[in-house]
Amino acid sequence: MFLDGARLLEPAPIYHDNGALAYPLRVLVSTSLWHGVLPLWDHWTDGGAPLCSLVVALPLSPIVLVLSAFGIYRPTTFLVELVTLHVLALLGMYRWLCDLADEWAALLGATAYALSAIMLVQAPINLESVASQAMFPWYALGLRQSLRGERRGAAKVAVSLWIMFTTGYLGLNLFALEILTAYVVVDHLVIEHRRLEPGRRRRGLWYAGLGWLLFGGIMNPALLETWRTFGVDLGAIRQVPLDPFVGSAWPESIFTVFWPNQISPFLEDVDGGHVFPLYAGTVVGVLVLAALSSLASTWGTARARRIVVLVAFAVPVFFATLTAAWGGHLFVAVLPLYGKVRFHCWGFTVVVFFATTIAALGMTDLRARGGASGWLLATTGVVVAGCFLLQRGIANVGTLAGYPQVYVLPAVALAASRRLRLAWPRRAAVLVALTIVEIALVARQIPSLREGVPPRLAAVTRRGADELAVNETMKTDGFPAPPNERTPPVPINQQYFTKVPTIVGYSTNIHPTVLRLQFDPRLWDLLGRLFYAADASGMPIVDRDADVTVRELVPDRVVAVVRSAEPSQLTWSSPFSAAWRLSVDDVSQEAVANAFGFTSFALPAGSHVIELRYRPPGLAASAILSACSVLVTLALALGGPRDQIGR
Repeated sequence: MFLDGARLLEPAPIYHDNGALAYPLRVLVSTSLWHGVLPLWDHWTDGGAPLCSLVVALPLSPIVLVLSAFGIYRPTTFLVELVTLHVLALLGMYRWLCDLADEWAALLGATAYALSAIMLVQAPINLESVASQAMFPWYALGLRQSLRGERRGAAKVAVSLWIMFTTGYLGLNLFALEILTAYVVVDHLVIEHRRLEPGRRRRGLWYAGLGWLLFGGIMNPALLETWRTFGVDLGAIRQVPLDPFVGSAWPESIFTVFWPNQISPFLEDVDGGHVFPLYAGTVVGVLVLAALSSLASTWGTARARRIVVLVAFAVPVFFATLTAAWGGHLFVAVLPLYGKVRFHCWGFTVVVFFATTIAALGMTDLRARGGASGWLLATTGVVVAGCFLLQRGIANVGTLAGYPQVYVLPAVALAASRRLRLAWPRRAAVLVALTIVEIALVARQIPSLREGVPPRLAAVTRRGADELAVNETMKTDGFPAPPNERTPPVPINQQYFTKVPTIVGYSTNIHPTVLRLQFDPRLWDLLGRLFYAADASGMPIVDRDADVTVRELVPDRVVAVVRSAEPSQLTWSSPFSAAWRLSVDDVSQEAVANAFGFTSFALPAGSHVIELRYRPPGLAASAILSACSVLVTLALALGGPRDQIGR
């Protein structure tokens, strides 16, 4: 169902950022690893940038490393990664909800969450968003267990953060972690804190901090590289557009809890707004209403307090994802990282997490109370909302013109099960089956990916991607000897496969040195060649050029032969970094940053072999710390008694 609903079984299953960035980068990383090259630098867009930072940290991704062990990435490998993330989302949500509700409610919520419209929409176009969403329940569960004094919680926190920041989407991670951390802490203080003995409270704080410390240890190479390159300016890391609300959602999106509105995620109105889908199955929408309707009769219970806390976070998060006119700039002040990331409607993934959690609690409450009145009330509300949508023309129903009848099905199924006197597990199984069948029928109506798609979002066909990946391996020592000249932008889906250095390209990982020059008319002169002789100001000398033959250009090394009739100041048009170690004719030599921030060094007359190796300071110590942190995390995860959910 996931593969079909996300259109991953079609001949061209890889779109948008997956085709332009995610898949090519995975081919680059896996190819490098298979040829014994440590992939630490990306030469192929905008003059170069670190390949192992908080923006792009694929060389540290546990999922990418495991799959790369089976060979260089192919489209099928990429689909396996997507399915793996889907399964992690399913299992993580199930374990999270088992901690709050009965197992049938957890199964329903997990199924709906892993097949939610926002995940099906993002899977073929943005794997990073799927990875982040898949880790939300694991992080929340790990933090809750840590605060209870359970040491396995620290392992879950570390691993979930590890996957989020190596495979996920940085902007979404920063926003989601602010919200989820605050939610779990508040929920713990309201529900569980007083029940714990003082010793467990202290252990809880220790384990929660330990999880983050282990994550920092695992990710320390990327954290150090980020600090060395970007400092602590998150705006520089993500290159926030002038308006952080670009791509945000409209309030009408709230109705998509019950209805997948068929609006393409690429079609926005003149104000940059979207009506993005919150749909995760009708039953989820109904159960959310049922949970809210139960508050009056269950007020004062732990379940009611838990629902109130969830709603208290879900509502502000929903408004925080809206356009500036609705979300307002209040959230920039409330959330420290809010204005520092490229922010848009993908924050709805957090709303879907809260909605499915509320739905599971609502289902548990219906079980306790019999559920007839709550179901009828909730189903009536759904039908009224659906008719309102149809009347307003918000949704293009297409072949689902019988939509109100579809949404009566939950009430009919419940009534039939009561008439047949089915026990609760079987009644719950009917609801789970109904959700699966409904999503299967509706999945094809979820936003079309082919409407309003800009040229760069064209799909990578299976055959085309296979051919490009094969070309990647048919090279001397794994990589070709490129020309000294950079080319104008090549087709975006080929820039990493061809290994032709390009002057511009689609990448969020633009080095600040190049970012400062992106609107400078001299940019092409400065980046047009890999090596050139320059004057004291750093500008290329037009009437004198060195004869350059590039022998090797790989993610951790550059080798070139330079012939010059007279001494010159040679520039390598890549941002200067102390991590690049220069040698000329096997003799170490110092390089400096020129006036534009590129790498410059003196070169005597004659023919010389230039080699630059990328070795960040303390790389060996960083690798040892990362490996030790992984071992400690595994020891915490595997050692000691299993937690209640594990049993």
